[in-house]
Amino acid sequence: TMGFREGETLAILKEDVDLDRGLIKITGSVRFSSGKGVQRGTTKTQAAKATLPLPPALIALTASHISTQSAREAASPWLFPTKNGTPVEATNLLRYFKGVCVDLDIAVTDGKSALRIQDLRRYVGTQVAQRVDPKTAQGILRHANISTTMTYYIDETPDEQRRALDEMDSMLDMTIEIP
Repeated sequence: TMGFREGETLAILKEDVDLDRGLIKITGSVRFSSGKGVQRGTTKTQAAKATLPLPPALIALTASHISTQSAREAASPWLFPTKNGTPVEATNLLRYFKGVCVDLDIAVTDGKSALRIQDLRRYVGTQVAQRVDPKTAQGILRHANISTTMTYYIDETPDEQRRALDEMDSMLDMTIEIP
């Protein structure tokens, strides 16, 4: 729903979430390092660090998620810890995501889903861009450059093309008189 990067989602700490004010901070990203395990580091870019408003549905969902955590999970600083309270590794997230895809009958071939986690971020970008201006979409996706948002994350849709052409048609109707 928010278009976070995979590592950013896994790096969210409970202290980064203010349910009373409906805000979430993106302050880091997690990566797996051979020999060191899961490490929390900086975000991909400086622009990726942000405080964003949470939609009401996510406030309720996050509150429910926190309230149903086990004692070990509740003691963990991570918003999405493992059952032992440690950070989730990306491979485990991908395994879980693949299972969800199977449950939803989304094609899985050679152990890979036709839908990738990154595709969800792109989908959010496209949906947001249909409702707000490109600069706001850039801010929500937290790209350093608007060209990244426009080139890689916003897909044009037939509905958007139709709406734009209908508007052009309306403008032409007002300015051109056909005898």
